[in-house]
Amino acid sequence: MILAVAALVGTPLGVQFNTAVTGRAFGILLASAVAVTGVLVWARERRVAAAEKAARADGGAETEAGAGAARLPGWAAALVGLGVAAAAGLFGLGGPMLSVPVLVVLRVPVLRALAAAQAQSVVIASVGTAGYALHGAIDWRLAALVGVPELAGVIAGWRIAHAVPARRLTFALAATLLLLAPYLALHA
Repeated sequence: MILAVAALVGTPLGVQFNTAVTGRAFGILLASAVAVTGVLVWARERRVAAAEKAARADGGAETEAGAGAARLPGWAAALVGLGVAAAAGLFGLGGPMLSVPVLVVLRVPVLRALAAAQAQSVVIASVGTAGYALHGAIDWRLAALVGVPELAGVIAGWRIAHAVPARRLTFALAATLLLLAPYLALHA
């Protein structure tokens, strides 16, 4: 809920910033955000894996799903929500691409992070759509051509997220972000 409420403020800020950024600068900013997020997720997951290995060597049996999990304070969730929503408004990401990795880095379990990001994305998409509509920047035909198949992807992604072990899902996220960053820098 905190992420979604923060999106009400952050998304319009990102949309406004987007109107002032050139195409080339946009690509570099987007690639940088994606690469930094990928590195943070990868580094965090490596630390968790090393801690679990050490715990197993000492006779502990911490589970993968709960490894290093922490409850995120409300103020931290609000800062994440505001920052992610501003970036989502700027880049048109919808939020989960950034909020999931950031929440995972902050030790929120990956399935909880995915669920919170999806709820936040509804607010980001709604507020972002309104902002871009006010600027006359929406191609509604293209939005329908992309949006309808995306719904099927969300359902498939939800099923995959529940079927794949959390550690593999997290490393896949980091790898995807790191592989995507160079393409975005060159082609966005």
